[in-house]
Amino acid sequence: MASRRNWETRRQDLRVLLKSVRLETGLTQMEMAARLRSRPQSYVSKSESGERKIDLVELEEICEAIGVDLLDFVRRYQASRAPD
Repeated sequence: MASRRNWETRRQDLRVLLKSVRLETGLTQMEMAARLRSRPQSYVSKSESGERKIDLVELEEICEAIGVDLLDFVRRYQASRAPD
C-alpha cells in the first residue's frame, strides 16, 4: 500500500503535468476556465496548485478542453511521475 507521502508525490506529479500541458497548448488559466463550461479561473488555479483535487470525470473534461486524449495524458503521467 502506498504511503501518504507517496500519494502526495503522485498528486504533485499530476498537478505539474496538468499545468505543463495547459501551457504547451498556449492557454492561460482564464482561457482554460472558459473552455471548462465557463468555470471560474480559480477552479483551474486551485486544481493546479493542489488546493482542489480533481476526479476522473473532471480530468476527462480538462483533457477534452485542451485537445488531449485522456489515455495519452495518463500514459504521459505514468511516464513522467517520480519513482515510488
